[in-house]
Amino acid sequence: HRDLHSFPTRRSSDLFSVGPNKIVGVSAATIDEAKKAEKDGANYIGTGAVFPTATKDDAPKITKKDLKEIVESINIPVVAIGGITLDNASELTNTGIKGLSVVSAIMSSDNPRESAEKLLNIFNS
Repeated sequence: HRDLHSFPTRRSSDLFSVGPNKIVGVSAATIDEAKKAEKDGANYIGTGAVFPTATKDDAPKITKKDLKEIVESINIPVVAIGGITLDNASELTNTGIKGLSVVSAIMSSDNPRESAEKLLNIFNS
């Protein structure tokens, strides 16, 4: 996974020589960025921060409306990132996302496995 502005997506997959089974994810906070990443060969988009987060202070903030519009504007999966917790993950239902990218909700938990399983259940419900 890489930042949209670090270098072109096509170049990133060439640089890593990951072959035909490559998975290249790109961060995008706008429809234009998501469309560019898709055009350049990204396999998925990570977009957010969908909630306030201390993990990455400089992450652009996006609304659930923005998130849904990004999902609807491209043909590759979108993963929500940023500030996702057990308390707010259910707010992302009906946005069309294909996954959650989570750090603190799992890593700061007393039982990371249980937290991960709960997040998965929330996402799949």
